[in-house]
Amino acid sequence: MNQFKNIPPEEEPYLKKQERKARGVFETVFSGEGLTWESVQANLPFGLFLFVLLVVYIGNRNYTEGLIIDSDRIGKELKELRWEYMTTKSELMYKSNQSQVAKRVGLMGLKESVVPPQKIIITSDDEY
Repeated sequence: MNQFKNIPPEEEPYLKKQERKARGVFETVFSGEGLTWESVQANLPFGLFLFVLLVVYIGNRNYTEGLIIDSDRIGKELKELRWEYMTTKSELMYKSNQSQVAKRVGLMGLKESVVPPQKIIITSDDEY
């Protein structure tokens, strides 16, 4: 007689299929029958498959973390280069002002012309 459900042994074959299957799994696990060499050999391909999946999962995670770290590093480098570009550009604009160019050229001994340029017109009668 079944001590949990009070079902007589004659009626046990009429139990639901899921109950019989669950009862069979529990009995196999707790009785130690699942740890025999034959059962281990039978489940070895599945165990190897799970091991390969685990290795692929760990490798994928490490690869993704590396990509995230590289992305952060490149983002910081890009910000730094952008600031350097903006600083250099503003310095160039300041140094290319007419007054700054005149100061720098004056230090070399050259002077800015105060006479405006004149247009030279050549007629056909003039000789060179």
